[in-house]
Amino acid sequence: MKHVLTILVLFTSLLCFSQTYPKIEVDSSGNKVVVMTIEQAQKLDNNMEILSLLEKAIVDCDNLSNSYIKVIDEQKKTISFLELDVKLLKEQLVDKDLLISNLQQRLDNANRLSVECENQKIELNTKVTTLEGEITRLKVKKNVGYGIGVAGIIGLILLSILK
Repeated sequence: MKHVLTILVLFTSLLCFSQTYPKIEVDSSGNKVVVMTIEQAQKLDNNMEILSLLEKAIVDCDNLSNSYIKVIDEQKKTISFLELDVKLLKEQLVDKDLLISNLQQRLDNANRLSVECENQKIELNTKVTTLEGEITRLKVKKNVGYGIGVAGIIGLILLSILK
């Protein structure tokens, strides 16, 4: 701060029209003092006020910069999360397409199996009809055979009785 004050004093001295002020003198107690005109002192006071305002502005700018940095960091985090979400959604889209393909294949297999089942059912019905016809024919043969056997037994019994 002393250097800033010295620079301001030198700067104001260059701007002054008078070559005699400011000047450094020694007072009665032996301390060095700066002697200047009221106009120079006013300019120095104004410069000090401007300096304090500039320092305050720098602090405010630093705070604003820090705020911007925080906002930018938050936005970067949000963007990275959104990029992750997009990546996950793309992966889910690929998985969904695979699942749809798998389900389509399963549906095709089920349809094929359904057609095969229908064909087997038709063949089974044909076999059942054929076997039912054969069972009926065998029952008729059996009944005819029983009838002939019973008639033969009765005939033998009658022949034996009649003889």
